[in-house]
Amino acid sequence: MRQCRVLALLGLIVFVLATPAAEAQTVSCTGVPAWNAATVYNAGSRVVYQGQLYEALIQIWNAPPNYCPACGWWRLLGTCGGGGGGDTTPPTTAITAPPAGSTVGGSVAVSASASDNVGVVRVEFRVDGAVVATDTSAPYGFTWNSASVANGGHALSSRAYDAAGNARTSANVSVTVSNGGGGDTTPPNTAVTAPAAGARVSGTVTFSASASDNVGVARVELRVDGNVIATDTSSPYSVSWNTATVANGSHSLTSRAYDAAGNNRVSAARSVNVQNSQPPPSSRLLVGYWHNWGTPVGIRLRDVNPNWDVINVSFAEPVAGSNSNMTFTPYNASTAQFRADVAELKGRGKRVLLAVGGANAIVRLNTTAQRDQFVNSMAGLVNTYGFSGIDIDIENGTSLVLDAGDTDFRNPRTPATRNLISALRSICDRFGSSFVLSMAPETFYVQVGYEVYGGTAGAYLPIIHGVRDKLTWIHVQHYNTGPVRGLDGRNYSAATADFHVAMSEMLLVGFPVGGTSGPVFPALRQDQVLFGVPATPAAGGGYSTTTTIRAALNYLIHGSRPSGAVYTTRGRYPGFRGVMSWSINWDASAGFSFSNDIKNYLRSN
Repeated sequence: MRQCRVLALLGLIVFVLATPAAEAQTVSCTGVPAWNAATVYNAGSRVVYQGQLYEALIQIWNAPPNYCPACGWWRLLGTCGGGGGGDTTPPTTAITAPPAGSTVGGSVAVSASASDNVGVVRVEFRVDGAVVATDTSAPYGFTWNSASVANGGHALSSRAYDAAGNARTSANVSVTVSNGGGGDTTPPNTAVTAPAAGARVSGTVTFSASASDNVGVARVELRVDGNVIATDTSSPYSVSWNTATVANGSHSLTSRAYDAAGNNRVSAARSVNVQNSQPPPSSRLLVGYWHNWGTPVGIRLRDVNPNWDVINVSFAEPVAGSNSNMTFTPYNASTAQFRADVAELKGRGKRVLLAVGGANAIVRLNTTAQRDQFVNSMAGLVNTYGFSGIDIDIENGTSLVLDAGDTDFRNPRTPATRNLISALRSICDRFGSSFVLSMAPETFYVQVGYEVYGGTAGAYLPIIHGVRDKLTWIHVQHYNTGPVRGLDGRNYSAATADFHVAMSEMLLVGFPVGGTSGPVFPALRQDQVLFGVPATPAAGGGYSTTTTIRAALNYLIHGSRPSGAVYTTRGRYPGFRGVMSWSINWDASAGFSFSNDIKNYLRSN
């Protein structure tokens, strides 16, 4: 959680340092990079933003330097003068294939060149101005299925970006698409093969199809009620379909097969009956984090307000000099007293988890020895205090970073990622099926992976995927974040119902990783998904009113579209699990107004 002890301790100091006098100073900004929303800045990092020089006072990302001055995240050093303003030179780029004026059909290799004075971070490929693919490493290219557009003239272009956010679009290259015609004109055959016609289905089921062609099948679309839910390019053509994304009742399944020449045919429709039961309201959860320090309000663990169903004790951290040997000491109770408090809450039907990491701790398991040390130390803490499970809240940008070339979340190659997955599976196996495993990543580590995958972007995805059968629930932090792109291609800002719904639905239906043509991150179960919000306006960013939160929940659970909503859901999610908040202590400082309101909603819906 970004709202950490450092903020509480540094707030007044930072306010004094960031005085208006700093604005009057003229400073050299030579060699200082421009602020970039995708970069994780550690304390001491300097950036140029809107012609001014800033220094980070804590680790932060996706919060511009002029955002929430009172939060104490950035210190203004002065106004740039005579020394430049960071990298302001955009890259150059050009389409290199196919040649201008060429006639193309079927699958076409499209490539582009790109160069920059510092370095190119990605190249977008566009057809008639619409982004169809993104490549993050040279040689930049992708395979374009020209049958996705109508025959005739089309414009290809590339747009290159550097790390400072500078971008430039290439000149258009005009090509003529000609599919079918005098060549292959025979469409493929296709049929839905599973589930069986008339079957009663629930939960996640395998939706599959057969396809054949006189030349070769290029891809098969799998559709529910005419809407494409997945595309498969190799046999057997199938998808794990989360039936809870549609309402109960009869639904039509079809497949549509394409060949390389663009010929296509849709299968006969197959009807199935979806029957998913809505969980009782009591199964919805209100999850809160309890501070193991005294601000803003110190609370004995056993005295936590009964509105909270799950209490995440914050935080277990590595001992000094280690990234894997975890420790926890209660700040306001002895070991025996704290263990008794945990037992007291569990006796009331609450689940008490030990949260790992937070914003400051570096937890990185580079070796198998560190993995084993993490497993043994965490298991020891669980046994000592009697916790119901653990919550993975690793946020430090040094902890979860994918190695260069680690591009497939399904088969991660970064040792620290593989070891963390192995460690979590081992801990869960050690304690059995009743053990709770939860996660609280930031959007940059999850949903931003829809746009770009690598480094810290999307770095939680292989971990979530690697333990999805062990994962009890996940509550992504819908705060401390800039705008994030939803499945409809629009960017949504935090603190809105649209943001909560769009970000949640990405986990509920799945999404391609690293661009629209990337491998699909499969949907999680409805009962595995909550979203996280701040309990009070004291948050540095992303505070949502309880009215906004209830509107988002109504849309997700009941399909009741809020007034003014832009995002359109793909279904309703009666099993959506609930809400997480930072924090129980903040809620207490505001007279429990947050938990009273949201828990009342969860009880009755």
